[in-house]
Amino acid sequence: MSILESVVSVGSGNKAYIPGYRIGGKTGTAQKVIDGRYASGKYICSFIGIAPTDDPQIVVLAIVDEPTGVMAFGSSTAGPIVKEVMNDSLKYLGVEPKYSEEEKKEFEKTQVEVPDVRNISIEDAVKVLEEAKLNPNLDTDINIEKGTKVVDMFPKPGVKVAEGSGIMLYFK
Repeated sequence: MSILESVVSVGSGNKAYIPGYRIGGKTGTAQKVIDGRYASGKYICSFIGIAPTDDPQIVVLAIVDEPTGVMAFGSSTAGPIVKEVMNDSLKYLGVEPKYSEEEKKEFEKTQVEVPDVRNISIEDAVKVLEEAKLNPNLDTDINIEKGTKVVDMFPKPGVKVAEGSGIMLYFK
């Protein structure tokens, strides 16, 4: 199991890494055969993951047939799929993360407090949020008049969120 875990923690399967969980995995990339010959540029990419490796609760297999727009490797195409499914499934199953000391330190570094941008213009709110390394979410299909003020937001001011998180802004 330790070899599978190292594929995710330090190897080519690192795109399936989820902080707080010991995950094992194996990547796979195969060139397709068509009419008895290897087909140029046609691949099947896969990744299988198991978690947590110290008390397995779930196994997830993702297979991507002829990926486009990316390098055809199991790690880069199927690995992120396994990560998403596994992350949601572990939460659903009630498997609590167990953060290492290193993960805890990294987690603390990337947490930012949501600033209060209520009652200021949307333009200023966007600047404040971007300076705080947060992403303001606005409905870009709506014309917003200059000077329109933010009336509410989610998450609320003072909450700690991961750097890069989206902040929904509400206005009238």
